[in-house]
Amino acid sequence: LLFVALAAVLGGCNLISGAPTPTPFFIPTRPPATPTPTATPEPTETPPPEDLTPTPTPAPTAKLTSGAVRQRIFTALSQCANQISLATEGSVVLVVTADYRSDVGLWQSQITSSDQSLYFGTWHTSDETGEITPVDVVADTISAPNTVCSEPVARLSEGPVPVLALPAIAAKMIASAEIAELRVWTQVFNCYDSFPELSSFTAYPNDETSWIVEGRAESGGLSTETHYGLWKVTALTGDITPLDLLATQAAATCDLPQGATFPPVITSEQAALRVWAAVYDCFTPRPKNGAFNVLVDNPKRWLVEGRGEETVEKLKERDIIDPATGLKTGTEIFTEFETETTFYGLYVVDATTGQITPWDTLASGTAVQLCYRPT
Repeated sequence: LLFVALAAVLGGCNLISGAPTPTPFFIPTRPPATPTPTATPEPTETPPPEDLTPTPTPAPTAKLTSGAVRQRIFTALSQCANQISLATEGSVVLVVTADYRSDVGLWQSQITSSDQSLYFGTWHTSDETGEITPVDVVADTISAPNTVCSEPVARLSEGPVPVLALPAIAAKMIASAEIAELRVWTQVFNCYDSFPELSSFTAYPNDETSWIVEGRAESGGLSTETHYGLWKVTALTGDITPLDLLATQAAATCDLPQGATFPPVITSEQAALRVWAAVYDCFTPRPKNGAFNVLVDNPKRWLVEGRGEETVEKLKERDIIDPATGLKTGTEIFTEFETETTFYGLYVVDATTGQITPWDTLASGTAVQLCYRPT
C-alpha cells in the first residue's frame, strides 16, 4: 500500500517515465489597448516649385543699321564694280546682305551681282568703328592695293563666279596733254608774282613715258610775253622736273603742301561752295560764288581756284591838245570801264571729308585770319 501511494504521488509529479503529459494551461495575456484616434490634419496647398530656368540675357543692340552697312560695303566695292562695267560696257548692280552677329559685334556681308553671275566676296563690318575687312580670299584679293577687277571668262555651271582682281598694269597717271598741263599749272601756281592761268600751259608728248609742258602767256594784248618755264612730267607717276633755268628757279622757291589722297565723295560743286563760304568774309568786296572754279588732276582730290573778274567804272583825266598847234589847251575828265581780276587763292579740298587745305601763299595767308571759317 505504501508503494502504491508513493507511486501515485510520484506519478502526479511526472517523475515517472511514460506517464501522460497534462495539457498545458495558458494564462491569457492582457488585451492590447485600443489606440485613441487622432484628428487627420486638413490638407494644405503645396507651393509650386521655384522656376530655376535662367532668364536669357537680351542680345546687345547694334549701333549701325543694315542700310548703313550696305552703303559702306557698296562704297568700298563700287570702284571694282565700275571697272567691270567699263570693261563689259554694261551696268553691274551689287546685291549686298547685312547680317548682324551680336556675339562678336560684327556685320557679315556677302556681295553678288544682281543676276547672281559674279561673287565679290564676304566682308565684315565692325559695329563699333564701321571698319570694313575682307573675310575670304576673293574679298582679300579685291581689297589689295593697285588691283583691277575684271569679269572672268571661265564659268561655273551654276552659282556666282568670283570676280578676277589682278595687279594693275602700270597705268599712266598722266594719260593726256590736258592732265599734264593741269599738273604743271597746279605746281607753279604759287611760284610767281602773278598767278598764271591754266591756258598759259601747253603740253607736248615727249615719248611714251613723259610730257614736256611749256608755260608761256601773252601780257595784256601787247607783244611781250610772260614765261613760266619748261617742265617734264612723268606719265606714270605724275612727277614734275624743271628743264630750264626759269623752271629750276621757280621750283626752288615753292614749298607746296601735299594734296589729299582720297576717293571722291563730295561733288565739285560742293567743293567750290565750301571754299567760297570759308573765305567769304576775308575780302572786300565779298567774292561771288561763281568766282571759284574746280579742277581735278586725278580722281583723288579737288582743286579750287578763286579768280574773279569784275567790270568797274573809273574816272580818268586826259589832256586836250589843239590839233593846229599841237599844244595843250586844258584837261578833261572822262569815264572808262576796266576789267579787274581779283585772286582768292588756290585750295585743295579733301574729297572724302570736305576738309580744305590752302595750297598757295595767298590761300595760306587767308587761312590764318579770323575771317576764315572753313566748315
